[in-house]
Amino acid sequence: MLFSFLLCLQRRNNRSEALETEKPGSSALTSTELRVLKLIAAERSSKAIADELFISIRTVERHRANICEKLDLHGVNALTKFAIAHRSEL
Repeated sequence: MLFSFLLCLQRRNNRSEALETEKPGSSALTSTELRVLKLIAAERSSKAIADELFISIRTVERHRANICEKLDLHGVNALTKFAIAHRSEL
């Protein structure tokens, strides 16, 4: 049990280090995903992003999910925290 917990912490640390060395918005993200990420960094809600980009809220949520998958982010607020932390690099 302790071993699996430590292994989980090590994986999380490795992911965190990898994200720090990688530039966000790498070539893995589409231009629309990058625009959505910039708007998330500006602390806009999904509804505000949808209104600004003239797309549905559901489409914004799908873009958010795709970004999380491509950047290997997990957790409810991980994408928002990541976007805000890397705001100047976007």
